Amino acid sequence: MVSNGKLIVAQFSSNDVFCLDLQGNLKWLRGLTFDYPNAANGLGMSSSPLIIDDVVIAQVENDAESFTTGLSLTDGKTIWKKDRPKGANWTSPAILKNGKLKSVVLQSMKGISVINPKTGNELWNYQEGASTIPSSTVSGEIILVPSNGLTAVKGINQLNSHTQLWRDNKLGPGTGSPAISGKNMYVINKANVLSAADINTGEILWRMRIKGPISGSPITTDSHLFVFNEEGLGQIIKLDEEGGETVHTIDLAQTILCTPAVSDNSVFIRSDKNLWKLSAK
Repeated sequence: MVSNGKLIVAQFSSNDVFCLDLQGNLKWLRGLTFDYPNAANGLGMSSSPLIIDDVVIAQVENDAESFTTGLSLTDGKTIWKKDRPKGANWTSPAILKNGKLKSVVLQSMKGISVINPKTGNELWNYQEGASTIPSSTVSGEIILVPSNGLTAVKGINQLNSHTQLWRDNKLGPGTGSPAISGKNMYVINKANVLSAADINTGEILWRMRIKGPISGSPITTDSHLFVFNEEGLGQIIKLDEEGGETVHTIDLAQTILCTPAVSDNSVFIRSDKNLWKLSAK
C-alpha cells in the first residue's frame, strides 16, 4: 500500500486498486483486470503502487496484456496508459528527483524506463536488462538497478540520457531490494549474505551471513538494519563502517514474506496471519 498522508491506495494481486480515506471510507475502486482481462501471470501480481502529486502509478506488467498506468488520485480515472514489455514482473516503481522535477523509474526484464508521471512519456532508458523480482532503489540522483549483479546509473534528464557509475556482479540482490543508510547501501543475496557497499563507488565494505530464507527487503535507520526471514525471525543489525553485528532478534513464529513498514517510531510487519506492531515500551 501507499499513502500521501490523506488517502491510502492499495493494489491487490487481482489488479484491483482501492483508494480510501484515513477513516477507511472507500473513495474509488478500479478493477484493472475487469478493464483488461488478459492482464495476469501464473503466480499473481505483486507490484506496489506509487503516488506522485495527484497521480497514482500502477504497474500491471505480465505475460500477456502488460502495461503501466497513471490514475487520477481524485477519482481513479485513467490519465495515461503505457504498453510495457510482456513478461511476468513483480517489481515496483520508484521516484527519482532532480531538483523540483519528479520522474518515475519503471523496471522490467529489458532494463529501466524513466518516465514523466503526468503523461507517461519516456525521458530516458537503460536497456541492459534487469531483474523482475527485486526493485531498483533510488539514492539522490543515483538509481541502484538489479542488473548484471547491481549497476548504479545516474540520470541526466536535461540530455534525456544517463551515465553508468559502476557495476558489480557480487552485489546482486536475491528477492529483496537494496536498502540505504547514509552514504552506504545494503544488499542481501540469494545465499543470505548481507553486503555493505559505498553507493558512489560500489566498493564492498564488509559482508556477514544472516539467517534466511528471506523474501522481503531490509529497512534501515541511521544506525541499524531490520530484516525478517520467511520463518518469522526478525534480525536487528547494528551498522558500522567496519562491519555489522546482530544485536537483537525477535521470533514471531509465523510466515513473513513482506517488507516491514515504519511509522511513529514503530515497525509494522505483516505475517500470513497477523499485522504486528513493534514499539518501545
